Amino acid sequence: MTLRPLRPRRSGLPGRRSAIFLPSLVLGATLGAGCGDNSSTPGVESLPCDTPTTAVYRIDRVDVPTDSTEASAFGSDLDGDGTVDNQVGNIMSAVLQIYGDRPLLAQWQAQMAARLAGPLDWSIRIDSCPGGEAHAWLVDGDAADATDAMLPAVGHFDATGLAADGGEAILPLGALADFTGRADAGWHPAAAATFALAVDDTDGDDALDGRLALAIAPDYRPVIARAFALFIQDLYDDGETTWGQDVDADGDGQITVDELLADRDFGWLTTADLDADGDGAGESLSMGVVIHATRVAP
Repeated sequence: MTLRPLRPRRSGLPGRRSAIFLPSLVLGATLGAGCGDNSSTPGVESLPCDTPTTAVYRIDRVDVPTDSTEASAFGSDLDGDGTVDNQVGNIMSAVLQIYGDRPLLAQWQAQMAARLAGPLDWSIRIDSCPGGEAHAWLVDGDAADATDAMLPAVGHFDATGLAADGGEAILPLGALADFTGRADAGWHPAAAATFALAVDDTDGDDALDGRLALAIAPDYRPVIARAFALFIQDLYDDGETTWGQDVDADGDGQITVDELLADRDFGWLTTADLDADGDGAGESLSMGVVIHATRVAP
């Protein structure tokens, strides 16, 4: 199997402030109800009210692109160059098309739905003022106090929905890259978090629905590889050897993470498309998905 880089590298992530990655921190949030803390965060203007109201929405559905048209529709221009960025969407749609004779989309949807309905608490915390001014964070709901160290996305939140961008975030990258349901959640930091979510009251729930885009922080490849190695192993065991034989460098029938990281096709498939630190070399990976999240607090 021969793959090529799906998108050229971009340079710079302009915005109201510089992107700051926090790969060494365990990120999350205290997901309390009621009034939020409006303490000053370095580099971010405080909300114009003394006691912003805090709302928490737990993500209960994630939709990934199945083709290039959806990859473009789900993505956002994260680096300000006028072009939609969604490398993860391109990766997912490419894998689904390469193995189109297998029910991979159904497998991915099933494992993700089970995680989100169970132990995987991926949540959006929103602090907002009566005028709609808002800070938003994408967090691991089982962690604590990490919003103190995270730049929020800044924007507007009202009865119509949430529109905010520019924040730091954390995402379960391992789960998002998993087709087997056996990979770790693989929590990993991100920047340039962009929310374009509308209120969804079709079922009587207080919910949000729409696009979520991120720039996944450096060192993402090992996280993706740990999930993908399980997937390639399953294909290999099932007689699909096209990719497995290339990855299995020592021919022992076992796909290891190190073998996958050394594989040329995996390297091409996961090529960074964003230069978040402005050094002229891509190191971050863009992602755009559609999510549904239901309010859980207050």
